[in-house]
Amino acid sequence: MTHELIPTQTGLTLRRTDTLINITNKLLAQTGIKGISQMSDDELWEWWLSLDDEWRFLFLRQGLELALWIDDDWYFDENFDYQVGFDWFDKELTFVYVKAIQNLTRLDLLENQIQDISVLANLTNLTELNLWENQIQDISVLANLTNLTSLDLHHNEIQDISVLANLTNLTSLDLHHNQIQDISVLANLTNLTELNLWDNQIQDISVLANLTNLTELNLWDNQIQDISVLANLTNLTSLNLGDNKIQDISSLANLTNLTSLGLPYNQNNQIQDISVLVNLTNLTSLKLWNNQIQDISVLVNLTNLTSLYLQYTQIQDISALANLTNLTSLDLYLNQIKDISVLANLTNLTKLYLLDNKIQDISALANLTNLTGLVLWDNQIQDISVLANLTNLTNLTSLNLYRNKIQDISALANLTNLTSLALWNNQIQDISVLASLIKLEHLYLSENPINPQDIEWLQQKLPNCKIIF
Repeated sequence: MTHELIPTQTGLTLRRTDTLINITNKLLAQTGIKGISQMSDDELWEWWLSLDDEWRFLFLRQGLELALWIDDDWYFDENFDYQVGFDWFDKELTFVYVKAIQNLTRLDLLENQIQDISVLANLTNLTELNLWENQIQDISVLANLTNLTSLDLHHNEIQDISVLANLTNLTSLDLHHNQIQDISVLANLTNLTELNLWDNQIQDISVLANLTNLTELNLWDNQIQDISVLANLTNLTSLNLGDNKIQDISSLANLTNLTSLGLPYNQNNQIQDISVLVNLTNLTSLKLWNNQIQDISVLVNLTNLTSLYLQYTQIQDISALANLTNLTSLDLYLNQIKDISVLANLTNLTKLYLLDNKIQDISALANLTNLTGLVLWDNQIQDISVLANLTNLTNLTSLNLYRNKIQDISALANLTNLTSLALWNNQIQDISVLASLIKLEHLYLSENPINPQDIEWLQQKLPNCKIIF
């Protein structure tokens, strides 16, 4: 069982009821039961479990009274049972403890079933508050917490955020995965540098014009069409606009400080023209998947890119990638690419995804000696003899050649560091070469004309490998 205890006198993290019990027991130790003070957290917990319910009740009540201002109408049920009362503790007893600690500056109440946070009203010294993954709807009590600089409320059930108008000291605000539509209240929060509104129901973002100090902004999965307001946010270094209804991205032209930009999956594949990105030469990560982009020539200027995601567009010509020699991860899944010769220059690649294209010739891959993961499934590859020359690919641990037209796999003999190999849905009969790949942990051979007896033989040779046939 894990415990998350108080790290300092001004910070508190409570995820589990056992945390509270350990805290109160340590308070008892300070007043008279000295033996407890010598126990580790785990020993303290084991001691607690050794007590019957009556003793647990008495110790817990006394410990709380040492630290808390317990209301007259607060009491423990004399028939309290720890196992039955666990969830009840998380939602109620935790707050009795919190109520007493007026000097807290950081409070984490994570992954519980909290609904009512009214007890936090007096914790006016808080600068950091994390309440993510609860069941909170009403956050009106937060109006008093004007010293907050960081607030995380993600994964709750919040609709109304008007109370946040008073929290003008906030620099970081996370509201992702709620039910928010109106964000006009954010106009006052001009000190914000980080704002996460992912997965809400927002359409109008005009209020963001005032937030010129923003460096990180996440608007993924909303209903946004117009992003012209973003032209003012020239301090942005990270911007995520995926899964919206955006067509026009011309307002991004001046955001030259961006290092990370996400524009994937705009509904109905809306984005077609990406020429506006030409000046964003500081980009290191660019996500453009699931759009209608055909011309990627603008990318020739983005030589600082290390991660590029262009899957599920309509790309045929990838010659513009020739200069992107800093790329370490490249995803070109589900396009119409035939010629990959340009990839020979990208020798820093560690992850390469070319699945579901029209590739036949993979000889360009011979130079990519830093690859650890290579996915080529669902192409038109017959000849993999080039792989025989890849003896320098000592980092290659994962290779996927699913659904091609491969018959001869003798070229795989040298890839002895492979731990995962997918060859299903080809035309392979002879698998004897695979016996030399002793590091294999997962091997997929389904939908090939292989003799079942050969599979049994191979399983004996590779006892630590899970073979799917």
